[in-house]
Parts: sequence; structure tokens; C-alpha cells
Amino acid sequence: MTTIVLKDGAMELEFVADDPEEKFLTTGVSWNQYEDLLTKLGDHSRYRVTYLEGVLEIMSPSRRHEVWKKNISRLLNTLAKMRELEGVSVVAL
Repeated sequence: MTTIVLKDGAMELEFVADDPEEKFLTTGVSWNQYEDLLTKLGDHSRYRVTYLEGVLEIMSPSRRHEVWKKNISRLLNTLAKMRELEGVSVVAL
């Protein structure tokens, strides 16, 4: 569990996350640096990397997100098989 407490004078906010996503955001990244990072991470990285106009975001989805993604994929594959939809396959990345 992750707890984050923000204090601003008299105000205090507390955020509690059982399974948080991790995000890293940076600016001033060139397209070549972005492509180099993708090459180093490879095809099977658990990180999601996005780039737009010099802004790079690296995200690590939470375990809860990954479980839901796989369950939805299984559900859709089962539905396609039950309805005998040929050539339909759902892949959870």
C-alpha cells in the first residue's frame, strides 16, 4: 500500500493506493532518444511508453489493471468461440 500526504498550510490531503500505477513524465526528449529507449526496453517490456512533441511518459500499469485486462480478453475470446466467430482472436498485450 502506498500513502501520499500533501500538506499546504492548514490543508492536508491524504491519498491511499493499494496498487498504484507508476508514472514518469519528462520534457525535452528528442525523437531519437525516444526510439533508443524503445529499442533498449524491447518488445516485452511491462512499461507503456508514449511520446508527443518532446514529452515522454513512461507508465507501469498496476497489477489490478493487468488482471482486468486479461479477464476481459478471456471473456471476449470465450464469447467469440461460443458464437463461432472464425478468425476472431483477442490478445491481451
